[in-house]
Order: sequence, then structure tokens, then C-alpha cells
Amino acid sequence: MSLIAENPKRYLEISNSSKTTFKELAEKYEENFKHHRSYEKSKCFNVAALKDECSDRILGSISYYDLESHRNKLRSTLTQHGMVRKDASVNLNTACLRHMLSKAVEWGMLDRSPFEKGGSSQLKENNQRFRFLTEEEISKLLTYCPPTRKSKNEKIIQGQQALHVQDFIVIALNIGIRKGETLSLKWSQIRNGFIYLEKTKTDVVRQIPINADLEDCLKGIRKRLELTVGLYFPGRKWITYPRY
Repeated sequence: MSLIAENPKRYLEISNSSKTTFKELAEKYEENFKHHRSYEKSKCFNVAALKDECSDRILGSISYYDLESHRNKLRSTLTQHGMVRKDASVNLNTACLRHMLSKAVEWGMLDRSPFEKGGSSQLKENNQRFRFLTEEEISKLLTYCPPTRKSKNEKIIQGQQALHVQDFIVIALNIGIRKGETLSLKWSQIRNGFIYLEKTKTDVVRQIPINADLEDCLKGIRKRLELTVGLYFPGRKWITYPRY
């Protein structure tokens, strides 16, 4: 009783964690992070999925056991395309949930994150995917580029889409950068025998040397499109590129 008399507000005040729902957290989280590049590309899907599953859940009622159960359930369910969910995908979802609950603590919506009450919830990933294509595989890949088409008089006409896809594959094979980085390449980024990448996923500036095959490809694009400024692939928004 003496402690209550000394600081009655401490005992009479209702904690926000006992009345704030996960839906309220998700909406505030989206409001604060929706303009971030990482949110638009992937995090928004995890936030939406977590919001659907935990919408009415009170933040203070979420335990570490609940977090592990959620992770294991997610790991055992198939993706929307009927594929086995990868551990990396599960880890991204868990990392998003961890960040959301961490922000909830900072915003005064939660007293303590349940992640602090247990060990690491991350799954061990197998990321050994690094390998090079053989010359035979490269030849087959280029063979499967969109075919040329014939006009009524049987004259061969090579469509712009076919050329763009082939150019995209040649560039990707020679410099090994991400699809988004390739599609956003600009003529101003090529100089002195190098391609300069400034806006990368890891925010690390890189410079990539241009070999003979890549130089021929870039010269062909320049000559065909008669462009010296702007994007290498100006029509990229309407072109569907194959997954490779």
C-alpha cells in the first residue's frame, strides 16, 4: 500500500500494450514506412499478411511461444503459387514482425517486445546458389529469346521486343547485376570502359568493366535506338522479360 500511495499513477494507469491491437500497429507502421524503397518492394506483403492473421490480437498478449508457432506454421504452408516456402522467405517475415514490435515499444504501444524473451528465431538458410552458366547453357538461353517474325511477303522482321530481351540477357550474362539494376541503366553510367552503379540494393557504389561482347551489345543498342541519353531500355515498362 505504501508503494501505491507514493506513485498511484504507476499502478492505476492502464498499459497501452493491454489495449492496442496489432491492426493499429500495422496501420501506423505502414504510415511511417510506406515511402521506403524496401517497404514497397517486399515488406508491404509481409505486413499485409501479418495484419490479416493478427488483426484483432492485443499486442501485450503476444508471447514468444506465439512467435515460434507463427514461424513454424508459415514454414509448413505453401506459397500462393503452391511452392514450398523457403527459409529465407520465412526469415523475412519474422524480421518484419520483429521490427514492427520493436517500433511498437519505441512508440509507446508496447512495454517490451516478446522477441526479447527468447533466443534467435531466424532459420538457418542454405544460400549456396552461386555458379556460372556453361557455354552450352548460354547458347541455349540466347536461342530461347523471342523469335523473329515474318511479314506477308516473307521478309524477316525482327521485333523490338525480341531485340530488347536479347540485349537484356547479354548484359545480364556479362555483368551479373540484378534485373532492376539492368532495367534502370542509363547512358550516362557508361564511361571510360566501365559501367558505374550508384543506386544499388546494398547502397554500395560499384564499377564494372566492359568486355568485348558487352561493348558490341551496347553499341548495337545505341545504333538501333539512336539514343545517347536516358535509359538503355526506354520501353521497359511494357516489356515482359523471362525469368532466368
